Amino acid sequence: MLTSEPHIGSLVRQMLIVPHHGQGQVYGAFPFVLGEKLPQIEHLSLDLRRDYYPYVHPDFFQLLSGFSTVTSLDVHRIQFPSLNDFGLLICAFPRLTNLSCWMVSWTKKTYDAGTFKALDRRLSLRSLSLRDVRGMGEMVEWLLTVTSSLQLDTISLPTVSVRDVGPVGRLLDVVGASLRHLEIGIILRASPQLQTKAVTEWEGSVGTYPRLIRNTSLTSLQIDLQGTDSDKWASWASGLLLQTAPSCVSRITILIQIPSRPTKLKQSHCGSIDGVLSLPQFCNLRQVVFQYEDGTDAERLEWFRGALPTLFPLTCARNLVRLKQGGLLIV
Repeated sequence: MLTSEPHIGSLVRQMLIVPHHGQGQVYGAFPFVLGEKLPQIEHLSLDLRRDYYPYVHPDFFQLLSGFSTVTSLDVHRIQFPSLNDFGLLICAFPRLTNLSCWMVSWTKKTYDAGTFKALDRRLSLRSLSLRDVRGMGEMVEWLLTVTSSLQLDTISLPTVSVRDVGPVGRLLDVVGASLRHLEIGIILRASPQLQTKAVTEWEGSVGTYPRLIRNTSLTSLQIDLQGTDSDKWASWASGLLLQTAPSCVSRITILIQIPSRPTKLKQSHCGSIDGVLSLPQFCNLRQVVFQYEDGTDAERLEWFRGALPTLFPLTCARNLVRLKQGGLLIV
C-alpha cells in the first residue's frame, strides 16, 4: 500500500512492531522496509514478547536514525544479546525524549563506554519509565554515560526491589531539581532461604529507601502500595516520604489494594503515613489521592471510605483526601 500510495506514510504518527511467535526477524527488517516511507512517526513501540532476538544487519542501527521524528519509544519484553545492543538501539533516535522499558534484559551486562561517549548526539530524555528491568545498576550507569546532563521531568519506577534501591537513589540524585513527577513502588518476594515462612526480602531492609532530598522541584509523587502485607508496605511508604525534601509537592497518589475484610484495615500502620504527611515539608499538599483498582466491589469500598477518618485523621482534617477508581476521581 505504501508503495502504490506513498502519501499515506506521511499520515502515520504511531507504529507498533509485535512479531508473531517465531517471526522475530520482522524486528530486524523493519528499518530497511519502512525507514523512508514513514517520515512523520512520533511514537514507536517494539515488543518481541520474550521471543528470540533475531540477527540484525550491521546497518540496522544506522538506518534507525532515519526515523528522525521519533520522540517516544516503548521497548517491551525484549532480551538483548548485550547492554551494548540495547544502548545502540536507544541512541539511534536523534530526537528521543520519552523512553519506556518493560521486561527488558540483556545476556551480557557489559557495554563499550567509548562507543557511546564518541556519539555526536547525547540523549535528552524528559520522561523515563522502567518496569521489571533486570540489571538496574547497569541501566543507570549506562544512562549516566550517554547523557550530558539529565533533565528528566518525569520518572516512573513502579517495581523497585531491594537491589535496585542504590542505583535508583543515584539516578534520583543526579536528576535533582529537574524532576517534577515521580512514580515509585516496591515489590515483595519470598525469601528463598525460608520458603515455609512469610518472609520477604524487605525484612531487615525496611529502612532502605532511595533519597529524594535533591528533588526539590517535585510537585507530584505516586506510591504504589498494591500489596497484601499492609504493615510492611505502609512502613516503607512512610520511610520513603521522610526522605522527601521540603518542596512543592502538591499531590500524593497512593495506589492501594483495599482489603477484603474490614478487620484488616485496623491492622494496618496507616497512622505512620498520616503523621509524616503532617510534617512541614508537606505544607503545600493540596490532595492525597487513594487510587484503587477498577472492579472493587461497593461494599469493600464503603468499608474503606468509612475507615479513612480513623486511619488518616490528620490528613482528613485538612480535607485533602480523595478517592480514585482507575481513572475516575471520586471527591
